[in-house]
Amino acid sequence: MTQHTPGPWWAVNGVVLCGDKNDPEIVCAPSQDIMAVRTEDDEANARLIATAPEMLRLLKGLTNDNQSTMREEALKGTARALLAKIEGKE
Repeated sequence: MTQHTPGPWWAVNGVVLCGDKNDPEIVCAPSQDIMAVRTEDDEANARLIATAPEMLRLLKGLTNDNQSTMREEALKGTARALLAKIEGKE
């Protein structure tokens, strides 16, 4: 299976970026014109997409059969933080 672009990813003006903050790579954009005006939906979609690597890590942690109750609580905290990012409340 092909691997995804490693995180962290972040959203700026409806575009999802990764890599070096001073010279980022585009992970995805709502159109080829990265200077196009973005809608609120574009921003919300970008926030959701930008959390994909963290969501993958969380899902892997949740499906680990060897987790303890303390680990479950830590994963719940991670899930809350991801939801805040996705909802733009971070």
